[in-house]
Amino acid sequence: MGLFDEIKDELTGKHDEAADAPEVQAPIIPEEQARIDREQASNEATAAVAQTELDAKEKAEAEARAKAEAEEKAKADAAAQAKTAADQKAAAEAKADTEAKQKANAAQAAQAAQPKRTYTVKPGDTLSEIGSKFGVNYMDIARANGVKNPDLIYPGQVFTIPE
Repeated sequence: MGLFDEIKDELTGKHDEAADAPEVQAPIIPEEQARIDREQASNEATAAVAQTELDAKEKAEAEARAKAEAEEKAKADAAAQAKTAADQKAAAEAKADTEAKQKANAAQAAQAAQPKRTYTVKPGDTLSEIGSKFGVNYMDIARANGVKNPDLIYPGQVFTIPE
């Protein structure tokens, strides 16, 4: 019976009468044993190197995946922060616009609610005297009323006095 038949019988549990007989091993020659030992050591070393390379490759792939995931997360975080900042800026601008409109409306309402001061020119009046009475510069009165020559005013003219 051949070696492979013996192995097959051992694995399948089948034994024949020859297998029940005590095994006789052929003597191993020392050089042959040394060669077998070297082959085994070489195979084990090759397997260890292959396993080390496989482990290193798996570790590198895991690190690359982790790095890619970290980069994706960083990009997503940056995009979220940029969106939040843009939203906050837009909200602040909208609030500022609303406040500016409210202030403008309030100023217009205050001007509309306040009675305009007027003065009717009498003979001998000057813009300078009129300005002094109201505590306003005479040039402001001239500008507010479209007077081109502040030295030339007429009795009966009605001037609006600016604030």
